[in-house]
Amino acid sequence: MFNAKVFDYPKPVSLIKYLINFKPELKDEAIILDFFAGSGTTVQAVLELNKEDGGKRQVILCTNNENEICEKVTYPRVGNIMKGFNFVGTQAEILFDEKLNVSKIKKGKELIEKIKKIELKENINFDEFEIKVEKGNIVLKGLKIKRGRQEGLGNNLKYYRTSFVENSKNRDQIRMDVTRRCTEMLCIKEGVYNLKKESDDWKIFEQNGKYLAVYYDFAGISLEELKNEMNAIEGEKVLYCFTLEREINKIDFLGWKNTRFEAIPQKILDVYKRIFNNQ
Repeated sequence: MFNAKVFDYPKPVSLIKYLINFKPELKDEAIILDFFAGSGTTVQAVLELNKEDGGKRQVILCTNNENEICEKVTYPRVGNIMKGFNFVGTQAEILFDEKLNVSKIKKGKELIEKIKKIELKENINFDEFEIKVEKGNIVLKGLKIKRGRQEGLGNNLKYYRTSFVENSKNRDQIRMDVTRRCTEMLCIKEGVYNLKKESDDWKIFEQNGKYLAVYYDFAGISLEELKNEMNAIEGEKVLYCFTLEREINKIDFLGWKNTRFEAIPQKILDVYKRIFNNQ
């Protein structure tokens, strides 16, 4: 897949597929987490299984990006698996294999001539030749260069990097930084990733006809603007609101068309509140 040797002992895709499929009944709801991702074998195993049995498994890879492994290996491979890739490979065939001894070494010229005759005869069948001494044998291999296209397995890929929120004496700025990072977690929860429109106080994402709106209630004055934007959209819609300064009243949500209202997941709120209670 990389046209080069990247790992000495990569995990076999077949083994990972076998382990994942211990619970075949969970094929539509399983989430597979590989917390020490290397080359991305786990993604290939999951996508191949989904293609074979029509499953909807999801997979999450985590890596500390040691030696830039994520940028140089994991992410490119996963992209190739999904989109497909052109490849160049080498197919080898042994044409001559003979044990070396003192007598044959003394007649080295005859041995070389013998090998050259084989090369001349097989020249039309191979792109190049390779001569090596392996375990006391002299070996001639014919090499064929193979070029082709591996079709992709499809699916969606999102790449997130973790970072620290910079400390600041400006409480509002810290709140904004934290909540905007939490937004990505909501995208993952709802499976909606493509940013369609945004302002300082809200964002709207879309994925396959489903829309996610996230509202940051810092001033509390632009909810009406977001409502108008969402009402102009046709499709499945969901809204999340961040607020600590005041409770949003039910009357704020009058006139929203076909929109599902969701609370911020408690785990996010716990972190969010803990940070600001310590300011």
